[in-house]
Amino acid sequence: MDKRFIVKPIRTDDLSEFLSSYKPNFDFPKIDTIFNDTLELCFDQDDVQFTNILHACFDKKENQYCAILNVGITTAVDDIISINVEFLFVEKEYRSINFEELNNLKLSQYLLQDYVIGDIGFYSKENIGISAVSITPINEKVREVYEDMNFITIDGSGSKKEEDWMICIF
Repeated sequence: MDKRFIVKPIRTDDLSEFLSSYKPNFDFPKIDTIFNDTLELCFDQDDVQFTNILHACFDKKENQYCAILNVGITTAVDDIISINVEFLFVEKEYRSINFEELNNLKLSQYLLQDYVIGDIGFYSKENIGISAVSITPINEKVREVYEDMNFITIDGSGSKKEEDWMICIF
C-alpha cells in the first residue's frame, strides 16, 4: 500500500523551482522572515559550517504540499553534535489532525519522530554517530508539544530565554 505522505529532500539545484511552485501559507507573525533566514543556509552550500537541506512533505491524497522542514547539522547546542531542525512548518489545515495513516500521530509528530529521528537520525547514528536532534520552538505552546515528544530544554542555550534550544537524544 502506498503511503499518503511522502517526505523528500529538495536538491539545491531544484530549490528555486520548488519555491516557485509551493508558497507556504505562513500564519504566524514573522514566520516568513524566519523561513527566509533559514532558507539561506540551504542555498549557500559553499559554507562547510552549514549543511542544511530543505525537505518537503507532500500529501498524495490531496495532491498538495503540506509541510516543510529545514534540516541540518549543528554543534551550537552545548557542543553536542546534533541533527538540527532549523525550521518546521505544517500548513494550518493539517495541524490538529491525528492521521490514521500515520498511526494516529499529528503530522508534526510524524515529521519529527518518524522522519527526522527515525529515518534521518537512526541512519546518522549508525553511520556517523550523531544521536541527538535539536530544535528551537517558535513559542511556548510549541515548546510544550516538543516536550511531549521527549525533547528537553537546554536552559541558557539561546540568546533569549524563549529561544532556548531543545534536544532529544535517541
